[in-house]
Amino acid sequence: NIANADTKGYTRQRLITTSRVPTTGLAHFALSECATIGGGVRVDSVSQIRDEFLDKQFRKENADAGYLDKLAAGLEDIETMFDELSDMSISTTLSEFFDSFQDLANNPTDYEVRAEVQSKGLELTSTLNYYYSKLSDQQNVYDQSVDTLVGQINAIAESIAHLNKTIEEYEMSGETANDLRDQRNLLLDELSGIVNINYYETSGQLHVQLDGRDLVSHATVGALDTAQTGYNPLTGLNELNEVVWASDSAAVAIGSGELKGVLQLRDGSTQGDYGIPYLVNGLNTLVNALVDEINAVHSQGWTLPCDENGGVSVTGVNFFDDFGGTVPVTAGNFKLDDAILLTPNNIAASDMEITDANLQDGNNLNAQAILEVINSNSLSGINSFQGYLSTTISTLAIEVSYAKNMKEMQDVMLSNKD
Repeated sequence: NIANADTKGYTRQRLITTSRVPTTGLAHFALSECATIGGGVRVDSVSQIRDEFLDKQFRKENADAGYLDKLAAGLEDIETMFDELSDMSISTTLSEFFDSFQDLANNPTDYEVRAEVQSKGLELTSTLNYYYSKLSDQQNVYDQSVDTLVGQINAIAESIAHLNKTIEEYEMSGETANDLRDQRNLLLDELSGIVNINYYETSGQLHVQLDGRDLVSHATVGALDTAQTGYNPLTGLNELNEVVWASDSAAVAIGSGELKGVLQLRDGSTQGDYGIPYLVNGLNTLVNALVDEINAVHSQGWTLPCDENGGVSVTGVNFFDDFGGTVPVTAGNFKLDDAILLTPNNIAASDMEITDANLQDGNNLNAQAILEVINSNSLSGINSFQGYLSTTISTLAIEVSYAKNMKEMQDVMLSNKD
C-alpha cells in the first residue's frame, strides 16, 4: 500500500485472515508444547478498501465536472475571439461606420467623405462576416468533437467489457482480481467524465447504462454511433452529428459530461442553454436591424448624379443588400448593396432629387435622418444599435464568468469525494 500510494487508480488492500486451529487433539504426539497454543493465522484473501456509494457519488460529480470544464473552456475561447479592445472589434467598426455618416451630413457632396462611408460600411460588413465565419468554424470543430467523443466512449466500453470477462475467468479460481478491478474502476472514472452513466453489478457481472440502455452488459457492448441528422440552428439544415445507438439508430439523450458540454456549445440557442447559435442569433438580430432601419431611410433619399447611374439623381436605393427578401440576412452574408459598391455617389444623402440647379442645397437632410436612426434608443426589437451590441457582448462575458465559477465549485465538490 505504501509503495503504491502515488499510483493512479490503485485501491488500498488489506489481508483477510483467520486463525489456524491448534492441534489439541494430537497434543501427545506434538514435538512441542506450543502446538497446543495455536498455529498462527492463515491468509484467506486480499480485499480492496473501497466504498461503492462514494464511487457512485464521485462519478456523478465527475460527469458534472466534465460538462462544466468543457463549457467554461469553450466559452472562454469564444470570449477571447471577441476582443473588444482590438481595432477589428464589432464595437469599433460600428462606431466608425456611424461616425462616417456624421461626416457625410457635414459634407454631403464631398467624394472622399462618401468614399469613407463606403469604406467603413465595407469594414463593418466584413467584420461581421469574419465573426460569423469564425463562430461557424468553431461549431464545426465541436461537431467533429462529438464524433471523436463517441469513438472514445465505444473504446472505453470495449475495454470494460474485456475486463469484465477477464475478471470473471480469473475469479473462478476463488482469487480476487484486484489489479484488474483497479483498471476497470479507472475506466469507469474516465467514462463518467465524458458522459453521465449508471452502473450496477449482479451475479458478478457489471452492467453500464446510458440513457436507460446497456452500454456494457458484462462482456457485450451496445455501441454508439453518430448520424448527420442533427438540426443546425445556423443553417436550418439537419446536418450535425447526432448521438445514436448503433443497433437501431435511436437517439441518445446526453445529460452531462464532456459530451454534454460540447453539444451545448455547438447547439445552444437560448440563454439558459448558451452556445454558439445563441451568440450568432444576437449578431443576426443586430445585422437585420441595421439592414431594415438604415435601408428604410436611405431608400427614401436621392443619390448624387454620376456617370455610373446615368448622370441623374435616383431614389429607392438600399444601402445594405436585403437580397430582395429571397434569403434571410445573416451576419454571414451581410453586405453593402451593389449600387453602393458600384460608387459612393449612390449614397443617398439628400431628401430631394439633385439637379444642377440645387446641387449644393438641401443635400444632407437624408443623411441627417439616417443619423437620427443611428442615435435612436427606441428601435424595434433592439432599442439601440450600440446598446444591443453591448448587451450581446456582456451576456457572453457573464456566461463565461458563471461557467468558470460553477466549474470551480464543482472541482471542490469533486475533490471532497475523491
